[in-house]
Amino acid sequence: MKHIRREGTGQTAIVQGFGNVGSVTASTLEAEMGIKVIGVSDHTAGYFCAQGLPIAELTTCAALNGSLNGWSKQLLIDPAELLTQQCDILVPAAIERVIDSRIARELKCRILAEGANGPTTPESDRVLDCRNDIFVIPDILCNSGGVIVCYFE
Repeated sequence: MKHIRREGTGQTAIVQGFGNVGSVTASTLEAEMGIKVIGVSDHTAGYFCAQGLPIAELTTCAALNGSLNGWSKQLLIDPAELLTQQCDILVPAAIERVIDSRIARELKCRILAEGANGPTTPESDRVLDCRNDIFVIPDILCNSGGVIVCYFE
């Protein structure tokens, strides 16, 4: 965020995937960086609220139920739609190849922080390379800690 001069309050984030990487990322963005997390999803549900989501409550829900399913009916959003909502930071932190070339053209984020291993397809990488409005932090940097831990496991 310093590199692209986007520091300060008022920043928003969407986190796709609410497992080890996504839930900790959402908590860190909110608690330590003061960034409003406006969207989260896992394999069972997606939630969006432009005013911000209660990450601690969502973390408790996921811990107790094993997923985000059932947390709210009013804030539900299709997880695929969640990826293309307006935000400052988009963190795909679940599965590989979730951002294809169509989605890459529709992204409305300023920073794409690849928390998952290989969340973009080769075609979407080419689209993102041509866009000057999205700063990509590739998985090799953004998730290198996770990769190292998997190696040791």
